[in-house]
Amino acid sequence: MHWMRSAASYDCLQALYSRCALLQIAYAASDEVLVTGGYDQAIRLWDCRSRSFEPIQTMKNFGDAVTSVAVADRYVAHLCQ
Repeated sequence: MHWMRSAASYDCLQALYSRCALLQIAYAASDEVLVTGGYDQAIRLWDCRSRSFEPIQTMKNFGDAVTSVAVADRYVAHLCQ
């Protein structure tokens, strides 16, 4: 998987994928925060350093599945379809 940034983020992503209905994944600039979007109409930010299964932030109620996420500096952009 060439897009994995580090072993910690790989472990984090593997655990999240098995628990969530993910559609899209993006890394914050620091590579320590993973941003996910999915069928549950939410965007979640995960701290891969902590190895926690709880997100550090959740943004909900987008009205449809979050099919795309992008991160630039401290901003998160999304697309719902």
